[in-house]
Amino acid sequence: MVDILFLIRNLQGGGAERVATTLFNTITQSYSRKLVTIYDSNERYNVHEPSLSLIRHSNNKYIRKMSIPIVLLRQIHICKKYNPKIVISFLDYDNILNIITSLFTNHTPIISIHGMPTFQGSLYFCGKLIQKIQFSLSRLRKTPIIAVSHGVKRELISKYKINQNQISVLYNPIDTENISIKAKEKVSNQSLFRNHTIITVGSLTAAKGQWHLIRVFSELQKELDVQLLILGEGDEEKYLKNLAKDLNISNAIKFIGWQENPYKYIAKSTIFVLPSLSESFGNVIVEAMACGCPVITSDCSPSVHEIIGDDRKYGLISAKMSGIRH
Repeated sequence: MVDILFLIRNLQGGGAERVATTLFNTITQSYSRKLVTIYDSNERYNVHEPSLSLIRHSNNKYIRKMSIPIVLLRQIHICKKYNPKIVISFLDYDNILNIITSLFTNHTPIISIHGMPTFQGSLYFCGKLIQKIQFSLSRLRKTPIIAVSHGVKRELISKYKINQNQISVLYNPIDTENISIKAKEKVSNQSLFRNHTIITVGSLTAAKGQWHLIRVFSELQKELDVQLLILGEGDEEKYLKNLAKDLNISNAIKFIGWQENPYKYIAKSTIFVLPSLSESFGNVIVEAMACGCPVITSDCSPSVHEIIGDDRKYGLISAKMSGIRH
C-alpha cells in the first residue's frame, strides 16, 4: 500500500511535469508514494525513485487513441496492486483517467488544473471535448480539484459550473533552494552574455506567444546593444526562426533549446520577459525572481497579478498580447 500515487503523462518537459516531480521529490518522507507516467518516453526531470509506465510512447496519434483501453486497464491494475489512498493527476487526459479508474478501485482522485480553461478549450475541437469530459466527470463524481491560481478557480466556477467547495487553490511549488544552487553554475558559452541580454523560457508553442517578443526585440535592436536568448523547444520553432530571419535580427537571437538547468542562464541575464497569451500560474515568473532577474510579463492571466501584485511591486505587467502573427 502507498499513501499517494502521482499520475502524469510523461516527464519530457513542461510546467505541470516539473510541478509533479518537485512535489514527488520534496514531499515529506512520512508519506509513501509512487509516480506513474502514462508513456515511457525519455525522462528529462529526475525523480528520486523509479517511476512506473503504463504504455510505450508512440508518435502516431491513432495508435495512442486505440491504446486508451489498455492504459485504463493497466492503471486499474496498478491501483489495485499498490492500493493508494490518494491519486493526484496533473493534466487533462491524466485527470480523466484518474477519475474513471477510481470507479473500479478504492482511491480518492484529486485532479489539478494547470491551464486557464477558457484559453485551452478554445484552441482546437479535441481540447474542448477533453475539457468537457473532464469537468463533467468531476461535477458528477464531486472530485476534489486543485486550481493553481485564484484566476483558474474563478473560471472553473463561472464557465464550467464547478461547485466552489470542490476547489482548493494551491500555488505551484517552487524549490527556491535548489534554484539558488543551480543559478550559480557556470555557463560554458560566456559569449551569450557579452551584451545586455533579454531572456525568455518556455515551450515554443502558440500559447507562449514568443513572436510578440521577437517583433518588439527587432525595434529595440535599432536603439540598444542587446541580444535575446530563447530557451525551449516546440512546434513553433521554425516559424520563430523564420520571423527572426525576415526581420534581419537572426544574429542577435540565440535559440538554445530545452535546458536541464535554465536557471544559470536566467541568473546571468539582464531581464526576463514572458510574452505568453495565456498562463494558469506562470511558474517561470517566480523562478526568474528566485534567480534575482527582473521580470516583465504580459497580462496573460489573473495569476500574474497574484504574483507581481496589482501595484506592480515585484515586476512589470505589459498589455495583453493580441495573438496576431507576423
